[in-house]
Parts: sequence; structure tokens; C-alpha cells
Amino acid sequence: MWQKIILHAMLCSLSIGGAITSLSAKVNPKNLPYANCGEVPAIKGPVKLNPPVAEAFGTGYAYAAKLVNNPNLTYVVHTTHRGAATLRNYTLLYDKTKRAALWVAYVMQNDRYPDHNVGRKSAWHYDPAIPQSDQPNLRKSYLATNVSYDRGHQLSSNSRQVSISQNKETYYFTNMTPQVASLNRGKWASLERKEQGWDNLASTDTLFVVTGPVFSKHPQTTRDVSGHSCALPSGFFKVIVKASFVTPGNCNHVQGVAFYFPTTGWHAWSESNTSIDAIEKMTGFDFFANLPLKYTTQAERSTSYSFLK
Repeated sequence: MWQKIILHAMLCSLSIGGAITSLSAKVNPKNLPYANCGEVPAIKGPVKLNPPVAEAFGTGYAYAAKLVNNPNLTYVVHTTHRGAATLRNYTLLYDKTKRAALWVAYVMQNDRYPDHNVGRKSAWHYDPAIPQSDQPNLRKSYLATNVSYDRGHQLSSNSRQVSISQNKETYYFTNMTPQVASLNRGKWASLERKEQGWDNLASTDTLFVVTGPVFSKHPQTTRDVSGHSCALPSGFFKVIVKASFVTPGNCNHVQGVAFYFPTTGWHAWSESNTSIDAIEKMTGFDFFANLPLKYTTQAERSTSYSFLK
């Protein structure tokens, strides 16, 4: 247990400021909150850090940074407390034009994020780090059209059972995307259940996960209960790596796989595997940029999920 605490402290330093900060092309800087953690995709270009704000639940804080080169995008980290320790709950990149996060990144590790069976709290709420006017109103689900859309979690409620406050944070509207109900409750839910069983790792291993929607160039839309237009994804991805550490902070092995579900004509999760490289090509994001390139290059080419069994 102590190894994981030291490891995460070394990988995820935190400092807060209000100035514009220049970011490198591929590697996240240490002065953007939690952006050097293993699960967080690369953030490119300068950002302007916002002051931290209190989470809507519990005693944690949310940290946000506006991307200067694209002010429609905001990087957000949500945190909670477990005893005296601060845990990052999840990180996201929010696009206000689509009223959705383009990705949500998080850790699955049973000794850091154990299942305390706190239940689904259904605490639907605006994200305190994003102006409410930029978010969908999801107190109720998306307005029904010829297709029924659920408020689809990107980080699932069942994947955050450490504490009540941590679970409630999964119900922020920024963690939701319109997902075809039969997919959300069917094959996608099956993959989420598998993911929740894959976190029973050795204390020196960590599962890093990024989940998100894929949007076409001109996506169709649905509406929230206030009538705001919300972009409809053409599919959903989940990219996963299992990283091993020989000593705290010293990664020595990475294995990876990706899964992709189109919004129509999807297959079982076990037939929806692809490579992380393929999802990077599809989305334009550089996943797992903080892990050693000598290990991630091969891991991101693989389509096998056998290492997760």
C-alpha cells in the first residue's frame, strides 16, 4: 500500500497558479494540476489556470485550465479525500460547443480505489469547475426523439465506490454524453463490468483508463431538458493500459488495448477490441504520453486484451 501512495505522489505532483503556462508538444508539464499522471492524455499549447473551486460534494477541490489556443476547451480535475489523503477522482477535457467531455481519464487500482459498495447516489449536478451556461441541463435525461438517449457516464458510477462523495462526483453533467439507451445498458455496460473486475492488481501495477465519445465533423444533435443543443457521438472508445512499476515511480512494463463501439451495429465487448493507435488516429489525442515511450510504443499497437484476464 505504501508503495502505491509514494508512486502516485511521485507521478502526480500538484501546484496551482493563475498565469498562462506554456505546454510542450507531447509531454504534460508538472505545473498543470495532475497533468503528469499516467492516465492523462497530452495537453498541447498554453493554458490559463483558474483558481480551484470546492467540489459540490465532500471536501475536495476541482481544478480547471482553459486552453488558450482553443477557448472552447477546458481541462478539469476532480478530487476527493480518503482520510488525510487527496485522491484524484477523474480528469476530463470539456468542449463547450458539444456540451460534452472529449475524454475522461481515471485510475482503476483496488488498493487506492477499493470497492466499498457505497451504491449509486444519482446526484445529478452541474460541474462546479465549468460555467453552468456551458453545460447541458441533465436533471432529467436528453429529450426523446426517434431514438432514446441515456445520460451515459464516461466514468461509471460503479467504478467509483470508495466513498459517497467520490460516487456523487461521477454524476456531474460534464461526465455525461448522450448514449443510445440500448448500448448504454447493454454491450457498453458489459465492458464497464469487465473493467471493474480488472482492477484487482498487484500493489505495483496500475490500470490507466481513458474513455470518450467520437464525434463526426458535423455531428447530429439532441437537446437537454432546457432545450440546449447537445452533439451526438458517432461512437465511444475506451483505451486501457496496465503499467507495472519495479520501484515507485519507475515504470518497467506497459501493456495496452482499446475498445470501440459505433452507435449503431455494435458487437460484444470481446469483439470490439482494437489498438490504442487506431483510437489516437480517430480522435487526434496522444494517450498515455506520460508513460515511457519505449514501453508504450508496442503497447499502443496491440489489439489483445489477454493481459486483463
